[in-house]
Amino acid sequence: SAIGNSAPVKPETKQTKSNSAAPEPRQAATQQTESETRPAVEQQTSQAPAVVEPEASSPPITPSAPKGDPTLETNSMADETVDSVSPQQTPGQSEMRLSLDSAGSSSPFLLAELTDGRMVLLKDDHSPLTKSRLIAPPSPRSQVESPIWKLTLAGPSVIDVELQGDRLKISPLMLRGLFSCRQVDLPMRVHAAGGVFEVVFRNPSAWLSVEVGHRQISRGSIQEANTYLPVLVMVAGCDQPDASGPLIEINQTDSARSVSLMEPGRGMAVVGDGRQGLEEFALLNPPRWYSKRSISVMQQLAADDLVSGLQAGSENLVQRLREMSNDDRPEVAALAIELSLLLGDPQPFASQLLADDRLRSHWNNTLALTRQVLSSRRETIEAMGQALTATHGQDSGAELMELLLGLGQERLGGDGLAALIKGLDSQQLPVRVLSAFELQQLTGQSFGYLPHAPIRSSLQQWRQQLNSGKLKIMEVGDPIWERTALP
Repeated sequence: SAIGNSAPVKPETKQTKSNSAAPEPRQAATQQTESETRPAVEQQTSQAPAVVEPEASSPPITPSAPKGDPTLETNSMADETVDSVSPQQTPGQSEMRLSLDSAGSSSPFLLAELTDGRMVLLKDDHSPLTKSRLIAPPSPRSQVESPIWKLTLAGPSVIDVELQGDRLKISPLMLRGLFSCRQVDLPMRVHAAGGVFEVVFRNPSAWLSVEVGHRQISRGSIQEANTYLPVLVMVAGCDQPDASGPLIEINQTDSARSVSLMEPGRGMAVVGDGRQGLEEFALLNPPRWYSKRSISVMQQLAADDLVSGLQAGSENLVQRLREMSNDDRPEVAALAIELSLLLGDPQPFASQLLADDRLRSHWNNTLALTRQVLSSRRETIEAMGQALTATHGQDSGAELMELLLGLGQERLGGDGLAALIKGLDSQQLPVRVLSAFELQQLTGQSFGYLPHAPIRSSLQQWRQQLNSGKLKIMEVGDPIWERTALP
């Protein structure tokens, strides 16, 4: 996500400083994941978010592609164990530590895959790391920091980090983060699909939001070319309202292109492989995740319960998350399913989410996250198909997989909408859930339909709209929706 015309709201510290340039706090919309539910969620919020704590940035790094991901193999993951003991730090290196975020009472936590292959649970401020893959849940917010830089992970993230003295290498597969740096002129390198970017903080009060993920460019299945492309969005903010001069400079290292973000709310985005260049913009539609208020008390409590369960249960992390995906509390079960997806394990999604109407308030958010994971980590598509087939049978599993990936362009040009409306009347709850989700993504309509409790009048309205020719597939909006003014 990013920031724009009005300056992004600054992260809150102990006292919130007034910032005339910052957008006014806005109300959080109903829980929706921003990636796939962009029109339904971001466009519904009317004001800019409150501010989030600026989290730090850092020094330069050597480019390196993201390493292979052992967590993508469910079988190999079963051998990993969860360890809440602090991993050992290499002598002579600076260290990063998990620290408490002031966003609420919940204790933050991360999962980390270390260089020796161990999966560890990072849950307090006594967990030093120097090189690892960090996996952040959708909530709560967590900070990692060194003497020089600080990063707040403010949403679902999978990011490789390596700290070498005062230098930081970051290779995110998915990221929602806020960076700040305690020293000026120290570069931080971000390795993304669109290239390697050197970010230099020119003002000690500056901070930078960074989002890495995939966004829909055209209608069709995730597996079709040019439907979902990688997107990198960076937006500058500043704690000092009257700051002058450049706040942050961004250079694309494999080209001569660069951008100077001169004031809060100025942003830079790259879509696809970066060949189209760097797109500058002003923030007009701030993402909800900038604000600490995007985390509810219920989400905080669910995270606390999940951490307690991970510590008290089996040492096998994947197995314990599978067990907790059937927790009595829907919020805890949904968080366990989402975290399993980020680890590359689709089994809890396939066996629990779609067939359990207790999780109905989490269906849309988790389905949006699932599409984001499948887009960003294509290796997980095959595993997801196998998990759905093992749970629901060959034919039903194939039907569910097609709906989850999104109907292809050829199908959408033919009987796609009619097939989805037929799915609303299916005897199988998973088919109804995915058909309703896909219809809402395509048309922006729901007509009051509830997959867990379908009523005849709602089904009739869908059929009438289709038969009258009034039901249309919406055009895909600007992938850099942060620069689109709210209506």
